[in-house]
Amino acid sequence: MSSANNNEPPTPEPLNSAQTDMLLKPSSGLSHEQKKMYGHNRSPSREFKELTKRDAQILLNKELEKLQRTAQLPKAQADLVDKEFDGFRDLFGKFLTAEHQSVKWDKIEKLPADAVGDFLNRFASCPDIIELDHLTVSGNVNFGKNVALRGTVIIIANHGDQIDIPSGSILENKIVSGNLRILDH
Repeated sequence: MSSANNNEPPTPEPLNSAQTDMLLKPSSGLSHEQKKMYGHNRSPSREFKELTKRDAQILLNKELEKLQRTAQLPKAQADLVDKEFDGFRDLFGKFLTAEHQSVKWDKIEKLPADAVGDFLNRFASCPDIIELDHLTVSGNVNFGKNVALRGTVIIIANHGDQIDIPSGSILENKIVSGNLRILDH
């Protein structure tokens, strides 16, 4: 091997014709070590799978640590989050160690095109829910344009009644019940 400068990594020497022929032959007589060295181990090795799983767990831990650092929670909440993260790590570990596909995709039936039509018709536009912690909606409820929902919002229409949330409404930590009908005139 030769190198122009001691600070640069060494440049590998080109393969001779015998080495090139040996690598290009599909059923060459390479030993296990040679195949490993030249990258000819075609089947996914157990070692590769284990390294991939380990890398995935390391990346998950780094991301969870970053998330926890940015939250800056009080000690009691941080302990609770630690427990939740541990549960998530366990679940992720089970996913990584599963030998077979955990979801049987071919058994999942596609929803008909009109399956969520009634739901979508209840919204004049997508509500702002960035600051929403919890939402409960029950009964015949419709949302106007530019509605913002924040904190905990509970909306319950009485049986047979309807609640129309007016356009531009901001509901923050509110309970709405009964009926509220807004009609155009």
